[in-house]
Amino acid sequence: PNLLLARDRLRPAWTLQWITEPNSMAPGTAMPSGLFRRENGRWVFNGPLPAIAKNYQGDMADLLVRYLFTMTPQEQQRVLSATPASQ
Repeated sequence: PNLLLARDRLRPAWTLQWITEPNSMAPGTAMPSGLFRRENGRWVFNGPLPAIAKNYQGDMADLLVRYLFTMTPQEQQRVLSATPASQ
């Protein structure tokens, strides 16, 4: 699903499970798994982090879901305009 439309079309708990364990919901899905890893009972982004996020002790997957559900239409448009078009 288009996660930029999460607030209007999805539920937070469903979205959290989709981004952390997509294969448990739809085996063989094209949604990449491994975006987050479990570490000390929380989800941590499984890739390079900006310096500001390296000391974040909360659950990063939950933080992403909360952000998706509070994005303003202006923020959504800014993200869409910065995303390369499909070829």
